[in-house]
Amino acid sequence: MFKIIHHHWNYRWERFYSKNRWHLVLELSLLTVIIVLISLVIGLNVYHPKINSNLTALNPLINIPIDINNPPLDLSVSLATSSIDIKDGAILKLSFKNNSVHPINDLKFSYSVLSKDFTIDHLELQDKNNLEISLNRTELSFPSLPANLNGEISLKVYFKNKNNSSNKEINWQISSSYSVAGQLLKYNLDLPIVYLNSVLNVDARAYYNSPQGDQLGSGPLPPLVGLPTNYWIFIEAKSDGNFNNFIYSAKLPKGVELVVNRSILSGTFNYNKDTRQIIWRIPIIEANSSDYRASFEVQLIPRADQADDVLPLLISAHFSAQESAGLKQKINLELINPSTNLNYDLINKGQGKVIK
Repeated sequence: MFKIIHHHWNYRWERFYSKNRWHLVLELSLLTVIIVLISLVIGLNVYHPKINSNLTALNPLINIPIDINNPPLDLSVSLATSSIDIKDGAILKLSFKNNSVHPINDLKFSYSVLSKDFTIDHLELQDKNNLEISLNRTELSFPSLPANLNGEISLKVYFKNKNNSSNKEINWQISSSYSVAGQLLKYNLDLPIVYLNSVLNVDARAYYNSPQGDQLGSGPLPPLVGLPTNYWIFIEAKSDGNFNNFIYSAKLPKGVELVVNRSILSGTFNYNKDTRQIIWRIPIIEANSSDYRASFEVQLIPRADQADDVLPLLISAHFSAQESAGLKQKINLELINPSTNLNYDLINKGQGKVIK
């Protein structure tokens, strides 16, 4: 064996090392590396460190599994009512429970609207049940929820219509984030749809002179007993939502008669002489339109027993309609009857008392 090694050494010395010592340096370096690697492999195979059995006891939160299908926070929500006026806001009740044996820390509930037409304006706490809560415009936060804690809060959420849209449905969600057992969890929950009530305004106004000053009526003003005075009545319907089956109904009191002159911009206008009832019908009212108007002329002949009285020109005025979107609620409202006092006539307002 030694003769073979000696022979190999002499051969390489004469062939390589005597001519260039870098060959020797390179081979010795490679040999050293091989020896070190062999030593590391042997050392790792024979090394068996003693594990500290108290490590888990020192930090019980290490490697606690979290079932994402059954998260520690149990959350449910409900609306006091699903149909609201936007100025009143929606009352939302949150019920939650920490199902974990560990506290939930840094719990945050953030609210956001999914529709581009609306945004959250602000939040107001109605009832927090002695819980420590921080509140900003769109977010609630809790420093900590103890293990197995049940909680419930009542919150009022105000919305803002960004684009003056006729959309009446608000789709929104709540995003929760919290940490438990050293792990961060996030969860989104769709909230019940909020339906905005549509506002349908109907005005019936009496004029002798138009808002532009033109004389529309005829006869004495203030009205005189036994003499005819003619007035014009203008009815207009405006809405921020869409409605179906609009009906305006009113009756002519005794002493008031319908004159032939009238102008109906939309819908149909009918008068029943037997019941003295006026009915104005419009099949569909669209949001933010000013096309729904009707006007007609009436004639009043006051009786002697009506002297010194302001007389109605219509009685029993009311309207009904049904929303065509959202919850499709039907509305039926009574209206103020126009009178000889001409409350909207800038020239003749207040000249309504009958003179003998």
